Amino acid sequence: MSRVAYAVIGLALILAAAAPAALAQDHHGGWRGGGHPGARIDHWHGGNWHQGWHNGRWGWWWIVPGLGWYSYDAPVYPYPDPYLPPGYAATPGGPPFWYYCAEPAGYYPYVAQCSAPWQPVAPPGPG
Repeated sequence: MSRVAYAVIGLALILAAAAPAALAQDHHGGWRGGGHPGARIDHWHGGNWHQGWHNGRWGWWWIVPGLGWYSYDAPVYPYPDPYLPPGYAATPGGPPFWYYCAEPAGYYPYVAQCSAPWQPVAPPGPG
C-alpha cells in the first residue's frame, strides 16, 4: 500500500475518532479524555484476544482494559477496526458510517454489543 493510502486511512481514523464523540454516550470510559485522541487508539490496539465465556456468552473477545469486552465471530489480525462493529466490513472508497444501536441506545464503540441489528448512519457533513 502506498504512503498516500496510509495517510488517507490515518486521516480517516482521526476524523472518525473525533466525530462520534459529539453524539455518543460514553458508557465505558469511551474514547474521550486521556490525552490526545491517538492515546485511545493506541489503547485499543493494545488489547488482546480471548476465546471463552463472558457474560454468559461463548466466543472470541477483543479485550481492551478500561474500555470493555467486544464480541467477534473470529479473531481479526492484528486487531479489529475500532470504528466497525463486529460483522461489518469497511467499504473501500465509500462514505464512512457511524453505527447506531437502538437497544441499548448508543453508537459503536461506546455500545459494545447490540441486541438489534446495527444501523449504519452517515455522519453529518462539515459544519
